[in-house]
Amino acid sequence: MEYGQIPKQRYTILDKSAALFRASNIEILDYPYQAAIESALVFVDEVVVVVDHNSQDRTWDAINETARWLAPAVTVTSMHFHFDRMWQEKWWDKAASCTDAEWLMWLDLDEIIDPIHYDEIRGAMAEPNIHLLNFPFVHFYGTCSWTKSMAVTTGTRIGRRSEGYRMINTCTDKTPGLATCRAAYGPQMRESLLEQGPHIARLKTPILHYGWCRNAKAFAISQAKHKAWYKDGDGLEDGRIPNVEPYDFKMKEGSIRKYTGRHPANMSSWLAAHQLPWHYLNAEISE
Repeated sequence: MEYGQIPKQRYTILDKSAALFRASNIEILDYPYQAAIESALVFVDEVVVVVDHNSQDRTWDAINETARWLAPAVTVTSMHFHFDRMWQEKWWDKAASCTDAEWLMWLDLDEIIDPIHYDEIRGAMAEPNIHLLNFPFVHFYGTCSWTKSMAVTTGTRIGRRSEGYRMINTCTDKTPGLATCRAAYGPQMRESLLEQGPHIARLKTPILHYGWCRNAKAFAISQAKHKAWYKDGDGLEDGRIPNVEPYDFKMKEGSIRKYTGRHPANMSSWLAAHQLPWHYLNAEISE
């Protein structure tokens, strides 16, 4: 049976669920990976992590250490990440092949969902006519005390495999400015079906995105790699770490807002490790 072709069945709260992650140079890129995996397991039955075996740091060991700590709920596998426009779709196919879960959750290792939202998420997944779950984003910027409006404000990050939910890549030479990837739904992969209809639950639960408040060097590397995907690799296909200057957050420029919400408890160690550079970034605001 091919991927995505699980027979239709009566949906119940017992339908198996899995969160799919990709991991490449997670220490160099300063991901809160442990908290991300741990928080996902609050809402799903298992986690699959696909590791880039060409990572230049302890990514393989770090992910396996986390998997042993959370055993047996985490499956770790590896593949060669060829960082062109199609790499994310190829990663998704690999990760999805490692689980038979009906519900598939897409998260990055810098995205956290607070466990206090268990009832809302699991309640939506228990509804027999719901196929997709859409979340608002909170994008932290510079430090964990500030947020910034980004182009992407919501994301459909959980869906039913049997209804065709998956990730596809979209960037081409004709559409270089479009997102490199998006979720798709249904046999015709119509993006509009992700945005409307009774099959989608629009939750109030936010996905907390910490990727824009990583250390300045890690964030600059991430930005350079991301921009290269739009150019079909642009010389960084092999996953090499580009030599870039630390990112200048320019805290006084742009629209940033004070964050008044809470941070999940399992983020405490990662947050504490960033207090010194954040002290100086926060000081820029008051200068």
